[in-house]
Amino acid sequence: MGDVAWFHPLKGSGKKRWLLGHRQIKRLITEIKPDIVNSHYLATYGYAAAKTGFHPHIATLMASEILLDWPWHIRHMVRVCLDKADIVTCDGYNTAAKLRAMGVPPDRVAMIRLGVDAERFRDIDESDLMGTMLYTLVPIKTWNVMTARYLRPVYGIDTLIRAINDLKTIYGMDVSCYIAGDGDQRDQLETMSEGLPIKFGGQLSKKTMPYAYNAAQIYVSPSRSDGGISVSTLEAMACGLPIVATDVADNSYWIKDGWNGYIVPVDSPLAMARQIKELLENPLLRERMGKRNRRIVKKNQDYDNWMGRAEEVFEATAQKFEGWNIVYTQSKEDWEKSLVKRSYGWSDKDG
Repeated sequence: MGDVAWFHPLKGSGKKRWLLGHRQIKRLITEIKPDIVNSHYLATYGYAAAKTGFHPHIATLMASEILLDWPWHIRHMVRVCLDKADIVTCDGYNTAAKLRAMGVPPDRVAMIRLGVDAERFRDIDESDLMGTMLYTLVPIKTWNVMTARYLRPVYGIDTLIRAINDLKTIYGMDVSCYIAGDGDQRDQLETMSEGLPIKFGGQLSKKTMPYAYNAAQIYVSPSRSDGGISVSTLEAMACGLPIVATDVADNSYWIKDGWNGYIVPVDSPLAMARQIKELLENPLLRERMGKRNRRIVKKNQDYDNWMGRAEEVFEATAQKFEGWNIVYTQSKEDWEKSLVKRSYGWSDKDG
């Protein structure tokens, strides 16, 4: 397979970009003659690509497209893309199950996780950081708690703020919290957090994020909905942090309650506060959980491994339509089984 990928944003604005975008894509297909069209996401480029009638078409979804309730025209565009795409890729068991419930055959669903670069996201020793400009920005273990979810209602940052407030008013604990990220709720959330030891750091650079995780003792994901497990949660795990996460998506698959973190109900700030308190009062428990999390990520969520998986899916799809010869990275039989769903289960032996 060739190694050239063409990126072409559609011209125009608003709904017309997607409703009429297939005309632009058809012209590009005639010009470029691609082996595969890969669209991101279903209700935008995916819909436009589906309308061209080109095959093979691999559509990559955004979890919220199929997990949340949308206006009818969005649901229609998602449906058209799902019906026409040859392969739909997702990054979670919950999204794969939802696709099957929506009538997408299992042999057209491919699990491709986003993965984490565990060499970049790691437990950074304070001696490696002191003397650098980054140390003044995020000194090691300055913050008790951090999150790196977008400041939007679906990600539940308000629940985390309420938990920090409960820790203060109920347990008498001033728990500091760093929120890395931005979004349209920022003003509202900053007002809500007045009087609490919470800092809004805004959107941090990729270079800074590993240090931001290392500046905290606990990572919290308060989301109300997710696809699979969020990349920020995996990055925090790779950096050796224990996790407190809501019981959504695949969180309970990767976070075993009391073993490498805690799972709490959605919109339950008091339950979240209790588990944060438990971790803050037990430094040895935090350390054990953090080490387990790093091993889990290195074993099961390696970025290069999952990008290799993506290449396998693309090559197999091209082979189906063009008769390509495939170089299998494992036995052909095992690889074909993994095309629909590959499970990287783990047990207490991993930690």
